[in-house]
Formats: sequence, structure tokens, C-alpha cells
Amino acid sequence: MNIDTKDVQTIMEWTKDQVYLHASSINGKHAKSKRGQVFRCKFGVGVGSELQKIRPAVVISEYINNQNSEIIVVAPITHTQKNLPSILSITQKLDSTGKTILDGCVNVSAIRSLSAFRLCGYICDLDKDEMAAVDTALARHLDLLHHYASIKRAIKDKEDHISRLNGLLADIRNVAGVTDNKDLLNVIKALVKSRERVKAGREQ
Repeated sequence: MNIDTKDVQTIMEWTKDQVYLHASSINGKHAKSKRGQVFRCKFGVGVGSELQKIRPAVVISEYINNQNSEIIVVAPITHTQKNLPSILSITQKLDSTGKTILDGCVNVSAIRSLSAFRLCGYICDLDKDEMAAVDTALARHLDLLHHYASIKRAIKDKEDHISRLNGLLADIRNVAGVTDNKDLLNVIKALVKSRERVKAGREQ
């Protein structure tokens, strides 16, 4: 096995950064990030095809966790152009001078759980539509869509049942000659009282 001296140097430099980040995690306070915010993130040295170095990443863990825990979950933003459902293009983000501050794609196949101390600078927020697309891609990538599909089917069955009941109720109102459920209830009460009087008369 051949070992590239450049790789060794890169790993040694990252080890130095890790020592610094570890010291920061002991003595400092982590960034209180919010879901949908994009930060520069120190991913460090990767193995194989893992994303590495400093690159933008969007926070995808939920708000309460991010405010109270040092560990957050992020999805890196890259310039990979692969046509995969786990890679989502985002709209170009500009600063007040018109300079591009963010572009590329969110890669949900490379989500990472890591220390908030790896965040090294806020960039911008993704909008609601972009985060909705990230959520869908995450559910697909983690094979959660079948769970939501079963919930949707259950809701559809309930809606169909309610629709049939409403149709039956409309027929009953039509037969009773009333237009709303309150009047129908009064008709039913009157019929019940009439039946009770007839029954009482028979018993006497």
C-alpha cells in the first residue's frame, strides 16, 4: 500500500484543528443555530468519498435540540451535479451588494451528526420551499416515505367515510324537509317525544 505524503500532511493539519476544536468545546459555548440556517462547517479529513474540508452546510436538526445540545445534524452544500433525488439544487443567494454568497446543491445523502463547534460562520438561510424539498429528499433517502404513504392512505379512508356519512345526512335532511343539522335534530327530538307519548298511552 502506497501512502501519499500529502495525505499524511493533511491528516496532521486536521489533527491540530481537532485539538483546537476539542479545547473550544470544553471552554466555550456552541453556536445556537436554527433549522434551515447555512454555516461554513469544518468537516475535516474524510475517508474515501466522504465530504471534507470547510464547506457550507445547512442545519437540519430541530430547534430545541440545536438550542440545548452541542450535537447537531447538517447536510453539506456542494457543487456536485449528479442527477440523484438526494441532491437538490438551491437558488443562488446574494448579499446586499449583489455578490454571490451561496450556490450549489444540498446533498442529503451525506448528512452528518457533529459538534456545533465545527460551525465557523453564518452565511444565510434557505427559504421554506427549499427546506420542504430537503425534508422530502431526506424522507426518501432514509426510506421513510412508505410510513407517510400509509398515514396518507389512512387519512384518505377516513375522509371517504366522512364524505359518505355527510351524503347520507344530506339525504336524511332532504326527507325530513329541513336544510341544516340543527333543524334535523329538532325533528328527531319531536319524533322521539311523539313515540314516547304513544308508548305511554298504550301502557295505560
